Amino acid sequence: MKTLLLFVLLSVCSIKATAQTSKEQIPLEYPVQHLLGVEYEIKDVPQPDSNRLLLIPYAELTAHRAAEVDVEIFDPSSNYTIVLYSNLKCQLNKH
Repeated sequence: MKTLLLFVLLSVCSIKATAQTSKEQIPLEYPVQHLLGVEYEIKDVPQPDSNRLLLIPYAELTAHRAAEVDVEIFDPSSNYTIVLYSNLKCQLNKH
């Protein structure tokens, strides 16, 4: 009986750990679409293609963000020119 109870307890813990690991491995929706108009814009494209937005290496590009001026960067993977809003403008847009 103790062996069965121990087995059940270990199985439950294992399932819980697997579920947490699975949740962590599911990629979150790429933030680039949600940040459009808040942290950046696509230059001269009023309605950018959502599939092309997914190609933007947003984390890498944000390293080029400036404190007080917007920065334009051409992204060859999406073929878009991205205007990264300044840190100041991002803060104003979020409030």
